[in-house]
Amino acid sequence: MDVLWHADLGFVEVPFLEGLLLTANYLARDRGVPTDTCTRGLRPCRFANIRYLYFSGVQHLFRGAMAVVGFLGVPYFFVVCFRLPCATCSSQDRLAQLERVAAEGRRSNHTVFYGHYPSSCIHQPHVGALHRIMRSGIAYLSGHLHNLAGLYDDGLYTQQRSGQLELELSDWKDNRRFRILAFDHDLFSFADYKFNQLPLVLITNPKDARFKVAKQEPLGRMALSSHIRILVFSPRIITSVQVSVDGRLLGNAQPAAPLSNLYVIPWRAGDYARGLHLISVVAADTQQRTTVSHHFALDESRVAFKWFPTAILIPDLVLVVRFLFVSAWLAVVLLLAMARWWPRILAPLSSRDGVWFLPTRHGLCLFARRGKWFAVFLSFHVYFAFGPCTVAELLTDHYGLVFAHGVWVEGHYLPGSITFLYAYLQVLLFHIPMLVFFAWTMDTADKPQRPQQHQRRPRYLYGPAVVGLLFQLRSCYLMYKAYGAVTILLGPGQAWPTLAAFVALVLV
Repeated sequence: MDVLWHADLGFVEVPFLEGLLLTANYLARDRGVPTDTCTRGLRPCRFANIRYLYFSGVQHLFRGAMAVVGFLGVPYFFVVCFRLPCATCSSQDRLAQLERVAAEGRRSNHTVFYGHYPSSCIHQPHVGALHRIMRSGIAYLSGHLHNLAGLYDDGLYTQQRSGQLELELSDWKDNRRFRILAFDHDLFSFADYKFNQLPLVLITNPKDARFKVAKQEPLGRMALSSHIRILVFSPRIITSVQVSVDGRLLGNAQPAAPLSNLYVIPWRAGDYARGLHLISVVAADTQQRTTVSHHFALDESRVAFKWFPTAILIPDLVLVVRFLFVSAWLAVVLLLAMARWWPRILAPLSSRDGVWFLPTRHGLCLFARRGKWFAVFLSFHVYFAFGPCTVAELLTDHYGLVFAHGVWVEGHYLPGSITFLYAYLQVLLFHIPMLVFFAWTMDTADKPQRPQQHQRRPRYLYGPAVVGLLFQLRSCYLMYKAYGAVTILLGPGQAWPTLAAFVALVLV
């Protein structure tokens, strides 16, 4: 059996390197990356007279901003983090080149795309651009989300509306995850494993009903097959490979050839022609045992993907975080404007006697009439949306400005993506809590004129301010770890609001 081994790197921390020829650029030195920055990333793989094509969107990386602002991608050559324009290739040229490469893949039995970023985390020139290009492929393989920092360990898998599968894989550095891919008579299968989890088992026929791609695969071949086929890998001797279907033991699969990793066992596919069925394989070597199972269907029956991975991988997350920030920012502006100039609009809320918002509403109107604190808060809130919030060394020996809406570095403006998320969290966890704190404080100062039932609220008075201060301290710590102490001192989005929150706790 022929096996293609391939490892691909796509770390966010790599693209800030000055160039592909620096001695510090281990990616270029150790992977043999070509110096032509417009070279396409094709890896043709032939087995007998069958041709498969693997296309890498991150064959090599261009210069771009360091983490933390380099978390989401910009597709100057498909998927890379915040890349600066290349002198020899414009972003439109790279998209056109990607379309030509994808067209070449149509002459292969199957095309697999892979890159560092999930498509939902990519800043696309127009909605659906990458999915339309990748619709000729059977799957897009990605990483970067690391199974949401381990919060979701079942695998982030889904099928895009354009037809191809999108399969995110956790990282090797911390979680030691890797993936096995297989094409069995043009039927695509895969399995994700942790390092030292042995034996490795992949059922290739019949394939998992979740991952059927009717437009790309000859699914009818499963119903015509005479054997169940399983790939089993282990450095030790395989002692048994037991196969069961719908709880009934079919027997032990045998190697298709001496020393082969392909194990087969005869079956009558016609017995499972309708509906979903469950196949289970228990493979054992001399020390360990692995059990895998999945549902399969020889007709058009399918198993739906879980809603959570679909919600992460299908929407355009860049547009989502933009919407969240703009909505939260406008909500604060409108609330302040109504409290200052149109307080009667908030008057109907006073009928909700006994709820927490009543002292907040009353205090908000008082806060809006206090010129100094109101002017300071509103000015900073408006500045935060349009002015630079962070000054940092975004490139090696080059400082740049980070706005809520993007990044300016070395004479180039990079449109915002993750910056909108950070800005949204800033509004949600600092601006709004501090606004509530000021409103409660003003309401408490006016409490002799307020109903008796609201005088117990001051015990919660400092809670919102503490939340805002803790968030700012956490933000300062992250920026310090990423860019150093200079960023904390020069960054209006770090030192200034942290100092303001501390002063408010002491003086207000």
